[in-house]
Amino acid sequence: MTVKYLIRRRLMRYFGRLVQPILTRTTVIGREHIPKHGPLIVVGNHAAFVEPLLMVAAIPWPIELLAADDVPVRDRFVWIRDLWGFVPIHRGEIDRAGLKAAADVLAAGDTIGIFPEGGVWDRHIGDARLGVAYLSQQTGAPILPIGFGGLIGATAKILKFQRPPMTVNIGPLLPAVAAPASYRERKAIAQTASNAIMEAIYRLVPPDDEVSKVGGRTEQYTVTVTLTDAKDQVVVPPPELTITEGDELGAFFYRPVLIGVVIDNMQRPAEPLRHLDTERDPAILSAALGEALQVFVREKPAFLGYRLGYKRAAQIVEALEKLRKLADWAAEHDLRMAVTARAMFTYNDGRVEQFDKPPDQHER
Repeated sequence: MTVKYLIRRRLMRYFGRLVQPILTRTTVIGREHIPKHGPLIVVGNHAAFVEPLLMVAAIPWPIELLAADDVPVRDRFVWIRDLWGFVPIHRGEIDRAGLKAAADVLAAGDTIGIFPEGGVWDRHIGDARLGVAYLSQQTGAPILPIGFGGLIGATAKILKFQRPPMTVNIGPLLPAVAAPASYRERKAIAQTASNAIMEAIYRLVPPDDEVSKVGGRTEQYTVTVTLTDAKDQVVVPPPELTITEGDELGAFFYRPVLIGVVIDNMQRPAEPLRHLDTERDPAILSAALGEALQVFVREKPAFLGYRLGYKRAAQIVEALEKLRKLADWAAEHDLRMAVTARAMFTYNDGRVEQFDKPPDQHER
């Protein structure tokens, strides 16, 4: 860490600690679990955009944050990234340069901060990546889990000066992950350790927190497409274009982070995907779907697979391509096209939520 960054980060941490009680009502628990020095890997759940700030404020010395560099940072967060600095990681591929940079930080006795879920698109225990375990095996660094609560909707409340209540629960230190000589054993231990790390994190999240509830819900989706002519008569498409992939399309449309990557990160004109309830022009819908497919199939082919699993990602891409073909067919026949995506979420406590349209934008 250069002297320039060290001074800058200390000033930022000091400023952050001053304004945190003004902008939020944050409770920090478990400071006694923080070791007196590194090397140290700090890990936490990731459901919003405020956790890195909370993590930086909780640890009593400046830390190196690992951050995604496989898609451009959204404009409103660029200044934070550039001001603090981070170790760039390309998610969805073997990023040896990023892992080596992180390992070098730990080898120097310093601290890195990682969010093992890899992003904010979904919140399900067991989605941990192996990077934390591999780094611990390589460097012998122990792991400090943190559970963040009160995150859903917190960013919007902070911007409105509503002082959202949040919790930072620091758990007991986890020992370094064992690194046997055999590659097969080392990989198996890393996978087991990764799951154990995520379980340790989520044990620290308040059980009644929205993050915990979402992580334990089941999801059901239906997507219907209605085509009408100039006389408002329903037109039946060819059988091969009939949409039956409601579960795959719904899983995509109800994850605004994925659509946000296309529009906000990659700066592509796909805004109609956020407004399925009002957009009826199939040519416009086809163009927007084409932008999403350009990003997820050609420019960032590992993006969906890394986040949703490669089998699931392939099914979603296939469904999006079919929906675009249907839109093209409707445009050729001068038809209007209404896409209705509905969802039903059933939680472990028996609560059921039903939605008639996806959220327009990322609300976290």
